[in-house]
Amino acid sequence: MEAIQRLLNTAAQIIRDGLAIIIMRLEINRLKIRNYDRLAQRAQGLRCALDTQKRSLDDLHQQLADREAQIRKLQSEYASLQQQRSQSDAAALASDRLDVFKRVQAIAVQLPTLRVAVDDGADIAAQDVLDLLAPFDEMLHDFGFETIGKAGDEVGYDPTRHRLVGRGAHSVTVDDRVRVRYVGYLNDGQVVCKAEVVCIEQPEAVVEG
Repeated sequence: MEAIQRLLNTAAQIIRDGLAIIIMRLEINRLKIRNYDRLAQRAQGLRCALDTQKRSLDDLHQQLADREAQIRKLQSEYASLQQQRSQSDAAALASDRLDVFKRVQAIAVQLPTLRVAVDDGADIAAQDVLDLLAPFDEMLHDFGFETIGKAGDEVGYDPTRHRLVGRGAHSVTVDDRVRVRYVGYLNDGQVVCKAEVVCIEQPEAVVEG
């Protein structure tokens, strides 16, 4: 009878141990599943973060590619504008040269003939030469050039507009009377060529005896 009781007790203990093992395994599995879920959530979060970073990086690469394309386009447009400007400047320069030539065409055409005539001993009147050069004066006026002084005029010396030459130049001071030998020129109020002036010789004082 005692043997049977011990056998039953042993069987009961085995059953309890088996149940405890089963319960433990279930708890372990439950913990594994919970930890797995946490790990899965973290992995999913990391995947989302990586996907977001990848999309941001792809967007950045696309923006850089777009910027580079814009830069290349702007460089091409700038080069085209530079070429157009160069061509425009060349055309404007050619047009200006042609305009100047047309203004002095009469001088350019007749002056060589005038030289030959003078070399051949022809008597050329000064008025004819002045009439020939008239378009040159008109062109300078149209370009905004103004003369400084008039040849032969006596004026007060102004070092900003006059250039002294000849005898006695070193003794002339501001506002002393001088004579214009060659005119100068202004353009937009700026002196581009000073008038050449000479000292006016003062009459010697008569000493009474």
